[in-house]
Amino acid sequence: MRRIIQIRLIPISKGPPLHISHLNQGGPSIHRCECQKSSRAPRYTMGRVTVHLHGRPKGPGTKTLIENYAKRVSSSGISLEIHPDRITLSEYEKRIQSKGGNLILLDEAGPAMTSMQLADILSGASLSGQNLIFAIGPVDGFSDEMKEGNNTISLSKMTLTHEMASAILLEQLYRASEINRGSPYHRT
Repeated sequence: MRRIIQIRLIPISKGPPLHISHLNQGGPSIHRCECQKSSRAPRYTMGRVTVHLHGRPKGPGTKTLIENYAKRVSSSGISLEIHPDRITLSEYEKRIQSKGGNLILLDEAGPAMTSMQLADILSGASLSGQNLIFAIGPVDGFSDEMKEGNNTISLSKMTLTHEMASAILLEQLYRASEINRGSPYHRT
């Protein structure tokens, strides 16, 4: 007589939950559950991640990089919002603050972090259900008042152009989402 023991695993990828069946006469067997979802299962809301840029990228090389990585991160639920460069710094800051969520400003004086730390931040935002906003300021940066009330990070100790910082941030967000997915991208 065979006994089948099923253990429910939390799915990491899309699709129905995975189950492992242990058979007496063989090793474990992994299969997808085709059962319907229980109405008693808790529902989680994933937090949104948005990147805000002040001004449309103009350099052809950086513009292509930004568009490429914006497309890649969109599959992970990360969106890009470009504000016109004709708006003032105070208007840009008001627009960002009105979005609601945990705001992280890119600032050359902010602390640096690793790709793994950024992946943890993305994962935490996703699990908590809170929105996460990354904002790259205009050429002269954010006001002191804006920096005082919010978290800041730096992409490099070197000064980067606004457009280059945008491309690097989007690539790092893509890398962080791939780390969380378990893909080999981070090792390449």
